[in-house]
Amino acid sequence: MLLLLLILLCGCSRRFARLRRSGDARVQVSMPSRRRTPEPAAAPQGDTTAASGPITFTTEDGRELRLVPAAYDDRLQESVMNLRIEQVTISVNNIRNVAERNGKIDLEFSVTLPRELLDDQWRVELEPVLCTRQDTFSLHRLLFTGERFRRLQRQDMARYDRYLHSIVDSADYFRCFADVAGFESYLHKAAVRRQALLEEKARLDAAAGNTVSGRSRLSDRRVYRRGLRDLRRQAARERRSRLDSVGALGRAAQGHPSDPLAAYLAPHYKPRPVETPGYVRAIRRELSDSSEVQRSRIRRRTVEANIRLLSDLDTAALMLEYYDLRKIERNEERARNKEEVFRRVVRFPELPGTRLDTIVHADRSVTYRYAEQIDAGEHTDRIHLFLRGAVTSVGGRRYELPASDTLTYSVTSMISFIDDAPRYVHRIVRRDAEADARFFFVFPRNGTEVREDLADNRAQLAAVKRLTQALMTDPVFIIDSIALTATSSPEGSWKVNDRLARERSAALKEVLVREFRKMKDSLGIAGSYVLDAGGGVRRIETDNGLPDLPDRVRAGWLAEDWGRLEELVRADSALAADREGILALVRKEVDPDRREWLIRKRFPASYAYMREKLYPQMRAVDFRFSLHRRGMKRDTVWTTVLDSAYLRGVELLKKRRYEEALALLRPYEDRNTALAYMSVGLDRAAARILGREETRRPDDAEVKYMLAVVSARLGDNERAVRSLLRAAELQPRLRFRGNLDPELSALIRRYDLFNDNTVNL
Repeated sequence: MLLLLLILLCGCSRRFARLRRSGDARVQVSMPSRRRTPEPAAAPQGDTTAASGPITFTTEDGRELRLVPAAYDDRLQESVMNLRIEQVTISVNNIRNVAERNGKIDLEFSVTLPRELLDDQWRVELEPVLCTRQDTFSLHRLLFTGERFRRLQRQDMARYDRYLHSIVDSADYFRCFADVAGFESYLHKAAVRRQALLEEKARLDAAAGNTVSGRSRLSDRRVYRRGLRDLRRQAARERRSRLDSVGALGRAAQGHPSDPLAAYLAPHYKPRPVETPGYVRAIRRELSDSSEVQRSRIRRRTVEANIRLLSDLDTAALMLEYYDLRKIERNEERARNKEEVFRRVVRFPELPGTRLDTIVHADRSVTYRYAEQIDAGEHTDRIHLFLRGAVTSVGGRRYELPASDTLTYSVTSMISFIDDAPRYVHRIVRRDAEADARFFFVFPRNGTEVREDLADNRAQLAAVKRLTQALMTDPVFIIDSIALTATSSPEGSWKVNDRLARERSAALKEVLVREFRKMKDSLGIAGSYVLDAGGGVRRIETDNGLPDLPDRVRAGWLAEDWGRLEELVRADSALAADREGILALVRKEVDPDRREWLIRKRFPASYAYMREKLYPQMRAVDFRFSLHRRGMKRDTVWTTVLDSAYLRGVELLKKRRYEEALALLRPYEDRNTALAYMSVGLDRAAARILGREETRRPDDAEVKYMLAVVSARLGDNERAVRSLLRAAELQPRLRFRGNLDPELSALIRRYDLFNDNTVNL
C-alpha cells in the first residue's frame, strides 16, 4: 500500500513539474452565447394589453406604416412575417454591452478548463476579478477538485473532527470531570440526615405541646430568673442560721475553758437542719421542670438550625469540591489550540466565499457558465473582467496560473438622459400674516372700569402699547386690524359673566383707542416698501401714512372660556387624580352653571385648586393683529439662486445613488424625477410624470424614448413602439440606442423596426 502511494505521488510530481515548466495551460474565459430573448412580460391588470398584432404608425411626413411582428429565418437568411420571434445571437468577441436596471448590472461569462489543468490529485482555484475606473474587487471563487485530492481533504477533516469531539463543552464538565458518585453519595447522606432531623423536630414539638400549664408558664425567662433568685435567698438564710449555731457553741467553749465536754463537742457540733418551707420546695420542683423545658428548647433550636443548613445547601459550590481541575485545564488547553491544530492537521481547508466546489475528472475539459449581479455605482460604466488562479497538489506544491484574457463590459444606463438644465429657487412668501398676544387685566369685583392703579394693569397696558408701536413702525408689515377678545373665569352665573366680559371689552377698547390716537400723533413715519426674496428692503417711498388704528380696533368677548380651562386642566399635574372626571363633566354637561356646580360638588379639593390657580389665567384679553407685507401684491417670489437641493439630487443620480437622489428629486416631478423612479423600479410613477412631460414638451425626443422604455416595462407594447419611432424621427441616433436597452431591443427585433426596406425615416 505504501509503495502504491509513493508511485502515485511520483507520477503526480512529474505531471506537476511539466505543468510548471511548460506554462502553456491557461484558463479560457469568454462571453457566453446570449440566451433567447423572452417575450415582454404581460401587462399588469389594469394596464393596456401588450400588442400581439400589427401596429399602425404615421410618420411626420404623413406616411402610414403597418408594423407586424417579424422573425428571422436562419435557413433563408432573412426576416419573415410572423406573430412571435425567438432569436439567438452569438457573441464572438470579448466586448459586450450590458444594461443597468434598478441599480443592478447582470454579468455573464463562461470559464473553460482544459484537460491539461485537471488531475485527480490537484485542485484548481479560479478567482474572477472585476476592475472599474476606481476599484478592483473579486467575485466568488470556483474550485475544481480531483477525486483523490478531495479524499485527502475528507481524511484531514475527519481527523480534525475527532479532535473537536474530544473537547468537552463547559456544560458537560461535571459529568466528565467530576466525582459524580461521591457527590451523589454526599447528597444522599445529607437528605437522610435532614429527614432524621425533621422527625426529631416533630417529636420535640409534640413534647412541647404536651407540657402542663405550669411548665409552660415557668418556661418564661422572667419566671425562671425570679425562682432562681428566691432559691438563692433561701439558701443564704439557711447558711447564716447554721453559721450562727456553730458560732454560739464555739463562744461557749471559749468562755468555759475548764469544761472539757464543751471543748470536745464544739468541733463535732451539727446544728439541726433548718426546715424548708413548702413554697421553696414547690419552686425547686417547678424550676426542675423549667430546666427541662429550657433544655428541650435549646435542642429544638439546634435541630432547626441544622435543618436550615441542610435545606440551604449550595449544590453549585459543593460541586466545585468534586471537580478534577487537572482534567479541566487539559480540556481548556485543547480548546485554545483548535486553530493551531486545524492549521497543522487540515492541509487543504475549504475556502470561504466559494461559488462552486465540485469534483472533476481528468479525462475531459470543464466549462462553467458564471452569472453574477453587481450593484451599479459611479464608476461602473465600463467593467473589465479577468481570471486569476492557482493549482495545488496533494503534496502541498502550488502553481500560479497565468492571467486569462480580459473581457470588457460596456454598461448602458438611463442616466445619459439626465436633464442638466439649471433650476432656480422659488420662495413662497405669504402676503398676509397674524400676530397673537395675551394680556391680563384686573377689574374690580363685578366692575368694568379699567383702573391703572389696580394690580398690574399699568404694566399690561404699557406692554400692549409697546407691541402695537413695534408693529406700526415695522418696515415689513403693516397693521390691517386689531381684534381684542375679553374672557372671564367660570365662577358665578354665566349671564353675569357674559355681561361683565362684554362691558369690560368695551371699556378696554375705549382706553386703547385713546392711547392709539396719542401714539399716532407721536409717530411721524410713513412708507411703502418693495422687498426681495430674503425680506430685505430694496426701495422706500414716503407716500403712505400710518393706518388709523382707532378705527381698526374690534372688540369681542367670551363669557366663560371653557376651552382654555380644559387645556389648563390637561397640562396641570396637580389635577392628575381627578383630571379625567373633570374633563368628562366639561364635555358632557351643556349648561355651564350646572357644569361648574357639579365640578365643585364632586371634586371639592380640585375645584378649590382650580379657582385659586387656574381661574386667574382665564381672566385675560386676547389680541390678534392682522398684518400684510408692505408693497407686496402676490405670494410667490422667484429668485436667481440655484436650487442646491435639486443640483445635489442630479449629482447623486449621475453617481447612480438612486435612492438618495429620489429622496431629493421627488418634490420636483420633472424628467429627472421620472428617471430616478425608473432607476428604482417605480415605473408607474415614472410613466405618470413622463406622460405629463410629453404633453408639455411634445418635441422632446429623449422624453419620448424614456416613455417607450417605461411603456415596454408595463407591457404596453403599442405605446412603446409609437414612442420609440417618434423619438427616432426627432433624433435618428436613438434608433441605435434602442439596441442597447433590453426592453426596446426585444421590440425592435419583434417588429423588425428600423429596417430601411420597411420604414424609411
